[in-house]
Amino acid sequence: MEQPSAPPGENPGDPPPPQPPPLDEAARRIGAAGKELGAELWAAVRAFRALLMAELALSRAAILRVLVLATIGTALGATAWLYLMAMGVLGLRAAGLPWWAAVGIPALVSLLVAGLCVWLALKALEDTQFKATRRQLARMGIGDDPDALEKDPENVP
Repeated sequence: MEQPSAPPGENPGDPPPPQPPPLDEAARRIGAAGKELGAELWAAVRAFRALLMAELALSRAAILRVLVLATIGTALGATAWLYLMAMGVLGLRAAGLPWWAAVGIPALVSLLVAGLCVWLALKALEDTQFKATRRQLARMGIGDDPDALEKDPENVP
């Protein structure tokens, strides 16, 4: 049978258990560890700040490139649309329509497409009103419920 083992330090071959350091030494160790942790945290904050600044600089450069390319694309797209409309007018005129009809039909098509774009843009703008967030804030007692405001706009405080 196995004999129960004795607590450490009671057998002649076991080393004595380690003694805790004195209170002042323990406080110095904790203070030094805190200073090291603080230095590491400060280094991490500085590294994160540097990364954030680099990302912002990259973002600014990308926004500028996007604006330039969007402007060029818009100009070229508008020019292409004008050429297509001119070809449509010439085609309708060659088909025997009078000038007023040959110019009016492409103009009407442009107006219909523009109206569709305005309607889609207005529908897309509804997503910018933060309705779900405003509903949750209203449930917490902050602000007004957007659905209630839409139902009764005269009751706006």
